[in-house]
Amino acid sequence: MLNFPKPYPEELLYSTLARAGIRHGILSPKQLLDEIYGNRKVIATLDLPNQLEKVVRWLPLGYDLETIAYRHTLFPLYAPFIPEERRKRCLKGMSGESQGAVHLAMGVTASIVKAPDRITFDIVQDVSESKETLLASISGDVNGKWPGRSAVKGMERC
Repeated sequence: MLNFPKPYPEELLYSTLARAGIRHGILSPKQLLDEIYGNRKVIATLDLPNQLEKVVRWLPLGYDLETIAYRHTLFPLYAPFIPEERRKRCLKGMSGESQGAVHLAMGVTASIVKAPDRITFDIVQDVSESKETLLASISGDVNGKWPGRSAVKGMERC
């Protein structure tokens, strides 16, 4: 995919992939999965996506598996609470097809904390630029993003 969008700071990969679909005029979620991953059966997850190596190939130089995992997923929230060896296995699992193994290994599936029933959308990304960003958003000249914090289990936001 040419002209793949560069992830915004703290933007979830899920959001970046959605922007790629918009940028390329792809209306079908299955077609978008086919274009990015070469597979329509990929399960899109907000927090700990897998098959990251297939996404890295579309990103500019400087992006690798760890950069994507630590800056554009919720992996850094879980990683400090698991042993180093398991952290490495989880990163490796996120690079390929893990089929839910990463969520299981990190304890996400066993959590009693409920996942958010919706994610929020940020237009204003920086208070210092809020006026300009708001004006640009009204005129349609800015993209929004889904920040990682909106998908954190148990985190309230107004």
